[in-house]
Amino acid sequence: THNHVDLERQILLVSFEKSAASAYCEPVKSALPSPNTELYQRLIQKGTSILSWDVLIPVAQIPVIYEDNLYGAGLLVQSLVEKGHSSIAGIFQMDDQRGHERYQGFLDAMQNQGLTVPDRNICWYTTQELDDFRQSRDISFLKKLLERITPDCTAFICENDFIAWLLWEELSLEQEKRIATHAPLSSSLQNTGFKATSANHSFETTIALAAFNTSYLTTSGLLCATTLTHSAHQPGALAAQMSINKLKGLPVSSQEVPWQLSLPKSHN
Repeated sequence: THNHVDLERQILLVSFEKSAASAYCEPVKSALPSPNTELYQRLIQKGTSILSWDVLIPVAQIPVIYEDNLYGAGLLVQSLVEKGHSSIAGIFQMDDQRGHERYQGFLDAMQNQGLTVPDRNICWYTTQELDDFRQSRDISFLKKLLERITPDCTAFICENDFIAWLLWEELSLEQEKRIATHAPLSSSLQNTGFKATSANHSFETTIALAAFNTSYLTTSGLLCATTLTHSAHQPGALAAQMSINKLKGLPVSSQEVPWQLSLPKSHN
């Protein structure tokens, strides 16, 4: 769906026309009112068994396979604090329900550690801004964050490791430009602690990155970040079993997929 309401509607209409027996759905722009809620209701009335991934659909009888994002944020904050970080910025998705949960968990965890988060250290982005990046490599929302963060900030908690990778790439690019032109540090890089380690511009940094979700960006080593993950194939296997049980007429209730902390490879 690319998190687009119109594409979600097209897929739901096809599912309705084909009388799908079962559907495993990740509702789009879940922090906003949806015109597609009635389609979920119509599917249920037609006999389709529906499961939702990590988002509560405001329709009765739809179990959710969910992540405890408040708890997950606590794991990330604790991991960073244990490494000596006390000024931590956050980057979250504004039009997604999970982004709100992760933001709330981040603030709660920081407060429990006796730490504060200035508003200037929080960045919100939307689906449209992700589209802008995919279409024209525009990541102005991250550039604006780097221009305003407090000078003592040494760590970032990101919505996912894709956002963490974009942030890392932006910091690396700006640092390469600075070294090539012998320019003074910009305000966005005075805080990074980047260090050139060789003539071919290989960098290491005191900045720490942490993120919800673990994709190939992290597992392949392209990104060095502390992330949250699940046991291999756990969400999909659970969804399949719950779908089978629903089709058999067995009672099915919402289930949690526990977060697990995954440290950067260099820390293992």
